[in-house]
Amino acid sequence: MKALLRMNSWQIFLILIGLPILLEIGTVPVFLSQPIGIVIAYMIVFILVTVFLLVGWAMTLGTNLHKKLPKNTKLKIGLFKFNIGYFIGYQLLFGAFMAYVMTTMPESPLFLLIFPFHLYAMFCGLYAMYFISKALVSVEKQEDVDYNQFGGVFLMLLFFPIGIWFLQPRIQKIFK
Repeated sequence: MKALLRMNSWQIFLILIGLPILLEIGTVPVFLSQPIGIVIAYMIVFILVTVFLLVGWAMTLGTNLHKKLPKNTKLKIGLFKFNIGYFIGYQLLFGAFMAYVMTTMPESPLFLLIFPFHLYAMFCGLYAMYFISKALVSVEKQEDVDYNQFGGVFLMLLFFPIGIWFLQPRIQKIFK
């Protein structure tokens, strides 16, 4: 996965954004004539593969940036890894849950039970972006930085399909 950190912006874009879009466009006509359960199962698998590609890139980037952080930076790799692990586990369980509920009882109130877990998974994704953006700028400047210095990078990660074009050259420069 470390090879992802050395790729060009267009290669990362094609792997993490372009490939999933092409797969979706190419397979939708095939699944339109299938029963709804098969279509839902396919969509869940497709979403999970896309999420795992993005999370794999984020995990690789975060752990490798952490190794290059200056000593005075206060970013805890354990919390980052826990949140990534929770996010992955939640995606798997949520995918299975959605497949079950959507095919057996689509009007179920069970969605209310997973709401707090869903909120924490959203926090995990935002924390990963926070960690990566602060680590990236800290490694570039070789000092601890505050939000005013890394907020732009955070927003580029938040709007990933556009931000990757600006971030990947900076990442490449660090890992070349």
